[in-house]
Amino acid sequence: MKQIDYLTANNNNDIVLEIAFQLLATNLLPVIICVGEKHSTDMFSKLVAELLIKKYAIRAYVYGRSENPITHNNLDSAVSFISNKHKGSKVFVVFSKVDSMEKGSILYYGKGKVFINSSAFGDYSLMTFFNRTPLLIGWEKQKQFKLAGFIAHSLYLGISYADAIKNHVTQKNTTA
Repeated sequence: MKQIDYLTANNNNDIVLEIAFQLLATNLLPVIICVGEKHSTDMFSKLVAELLIKKYAIRAYVYGRSENPITHNNLDSAVSFISNKHKGSKVFVVFSKVDSMEKGSILYYGKGKVFINSSAFGDYSLMTFFNRTPLLIGWEKQKQFKLAGFIAHSLYLGISYADAIKNHVTQKNTTA
């Protein structure tokens, strides 16, 4: 897995290009699963999902929104449902974890399955860790909002770039 300090990163180009590259080989809409824990970080995964839908109107299936959050408790059934409904689609997993040790402002990302509970799923993952205390006050809350925006924007750009490249190739092939 690669990592980036999202608080000091000048751009998200590496993540955006990796996301776009994952999507070039398929014409199916991607699936984004936002997974939280039972703790207050559930707010984080739901925030990413809501940004993807409401701010970016992203061309993807998004799971883990406020009205139907995905946590450790319902993860296995959610993965089973999504796997059956979206066979062949690229699956991007956004996962936040509460950890007793502060991991700083690092976002871990990369190709490959993520392991949560007994489930291994997804084609690409974006994971971060938040300090257990104080979880939603002050600096930790600001980091969550900034990272949620960083992840949502990266997914939006990656999917948009892949769509633009595929459309350009299609147009070029039909006019040739």
